[in-house]
Amino acid sequence: MMANGEEVPEDLIVKLSRRDGMARMKIAKYKKEYGDMDVEEDPKAILEVMSKIYAGGGKDVVLEAQEKGIILKAETLQKAYSTVDTVRKASQDDGVFSSATFKQYQKFILNSTSTGPLDFNGARELTEEGMEADGDFRMMVLKWESETPRPVS
Repeated sequence: MMANGEEVPEDLIVKLSRRDGMARMKIAKYKKEYGDMDVEEDPKAILEVMSKIYAGGGKDVVLEAQEKGIILKAETLQKAYSTVDTVRKASQDDGVFSSATFKQYQKFILNSTSTGPLDFNGARELTEEGMEADGDFRMMVLKWESETPRPVS
């Protein structure tokens, strides 16, 4: 990949290969390591995808986001798939997202960062700040859980 984001022309690769037999491999390695650097993702759209994952959305949410062009970087894709697996485990009956303490703090965060009237289910519209706070809280709880060993009975 060239500096302006274009692919390296094949004839240039052939010329470079005459001087350096490893040129093709080096170009592929560069593209793999640095190809995503100039790609910009929309942080709000990524936040919405992560919120869907935290709400229980599976790998289909990630695949859909990739197909729609929301997820553009390999790093983001890997993080999203990893988060799906982690959230699935945390949402099980014995998972950290099922604990009364988690639910109490999450309810506080959601109530503090919501606006508008209550709907039929007793919920209000979550602000962008609320989505971010909920995502950050869930991420920190998951990090804490991974770093804290469970007691053995």
